[in-house]
Amino acid sequence: MNFKFRCFLVCLAAVSCPNLGFSAEIEVESRHESGAVIWSELSFKGDIESGDAKNLERVIATENQIGNVASKITFTSNGGLVNEGIEIGQIIYSKRLHTRCTYPASQVPKHNLEGFSGYTVGTGTCECLSACALAWLGGLVRDGSPGFHRSFIEASPGDNLTFSKTESRISNSWLEIRRYLEKMTVPVDVIGEILSTPQTDIFDPKNDIQIHEVFKEYVNSNCLPDLSRAEYQRWDAIDVKNSSGGKLTKSETDDVLRFEQQQYDRWTCLFRLEREAQIEAQLTLN
Repeated sequence: MNFKFRCFLVCLAAVSCPNLGFSAEIEVESRHESGAVIWSELSFKGDIESGDAKNLERVIATENQIGNVASKITFTSNGGLVNEGIEIGQIIYSKRLHTRCTYPASQVPKHNLEGFSGYTVGTGTCECLSACALAWLGGLVRDGSPGFHRSFIEASPGDNLTFSKTESRISNSWLEIRRYLEKMTVPVDVIGEILSTPQTDIFDPKNDIQIHEVFKEYVNSNCLPDLSRAEYQRWDAIDVKNSSGGKLTKSETDDVLRFEQQQYDRWTCLFRLEREAQIEAQLTLN
């Protein structure tokens, strides 16, 4: 019996999921040398189908076998199989990759003043939706704003799908997604929004999930402290004043320079720690 899920596609042990299309293209997009290491950046393009997690694992293993370290993966995908998306996210997390997602040409990403200065957010959701958004969550650091919604069932003719069967499969699906979101340290309120957003809508958490919270604590204990909420508010107010043509005082100019330098130093430290974690996960432990 086949149960088809639109966008979010749940494939549990009790459900036989159809192959709805071709597997995604998973490729090494670029390699560059830094220090004594060659870093590989990967791309993931297309719907998430059965076998894509294994393919990603093989690509990373091949890079590791020749001494390269996979550092980033960029997604362009409208979604696919939920279980496959979760498995991809778990592989990404185990290898400590940095995740990104592409934006349409009409949307120009901009730097975000919240959190770490290396984040980029667009004017809307990027081209990573549903199951892709789950995979994106596997990153230690996550660039972009993917779109989420809950899973749902679209039964094929002849499936004889009763309410009891639907209830069982949907409940199991949402429980599995919740457990994964918790592992990726997604805030409780954001989990609630994701699981309450119907398939006809898209939920964009914006800047609430741009970094795994455990990694954030690791950064906090090894790098300069983040700016306080009051400092972010002042920085934002100065930016609004400057953008509207107002003349900045010396104190305001000095504060902006200090904020920018502190964020640059913090991001540089975070970047170093992220790469150390990638080497440990991909080379040291293999």
